[in-house]
Amino acid sequence: MNYRTDLKYDKGQLVVNNTSNADTRKKLPEVTLSDRLQSGAWGDSILKELAKYDKDSDPAINSAVSTHKQLVETAKKFVKRRTHQDPSVTQYAHLKRLNTDYAQALQAHEVSVKRAQVALIDTQINAISAFKDRLGFNDKHADEIRSRIYGLNPADRSQLLNQAVDNGDGNILSAVLDAHPMLTGLTNEQQTAYRSMAMNKHAPDLKAIEEQSDKLLSIISDSYADLVSAKDAMTGKAILDDYQREVDAANSL
Repeated sequence: MNYRTDLKYDKGQLVVNNTSNADTRKKLPEVTLSDRLQSGAWGDSILKELAKYDKDSDPAINSAVSTHKQLVETAKKFVKRRTHQDPSVTQYAHLKRLNTDYAQALQAHEVSVKRAQVALIDTQINAISAFKDRLGFNDKHADEIRSRIYGLNPADRSQLLNQAVDNGDGNILSAVLDAHPMLTGLTNEQQTAYRSMAMNKHAPDLKAIEEQSDKLLSIISDSYADLVSAKDAMTGKAILDDYQREVDAANSL
């Protein structure tokens, strides 16, 4: 379909365009990239933290870091493309191609982000499982242990659980951390806190993997959402829509 530069749609009427300005470019909306899309160094800082425990070679984490860098590269590429228009084509054709390519890029990134999310969640699950193995978690006497803990007053319960954390007692910790909080008289927050304390003391490397994986999950998920949110401004949607109305009006003659 050819774009009729000799005609334009103005205020509901089809009028003759000024042929000397037929391909005058309209001002594109400004695009401000989020901090996450301005730098690929976010993932590098995570790898630096994991390097302290020689855990920076984890495949899922490195893949997620690469996924984030690709999101950043795409954002920067389209910022450049939108303002570098081929002089042999109209702005309408330029924006139409930009819109198509951007949509395709989003589809490709959606696949890679979902894949990275699944891998990171698996990495977190594996880290927690390895922590339980390290402390010898088991359900031996779990019901009795939970019953006793539930019957303690808050101060005594706290003292017992702090000792269990210090000693890395897999029996008590398993009974408390692998059960619903209400069975031991704890809140969700308290249960999470005791698990965090135990991991920090006995498995700081696995705790680092869990925490950094969680950070990466947020980074890639939010970065992709930022890229989606930037689409209309990046591709000049409002301008493209105006051109499309002119095209439709011209082709209806």
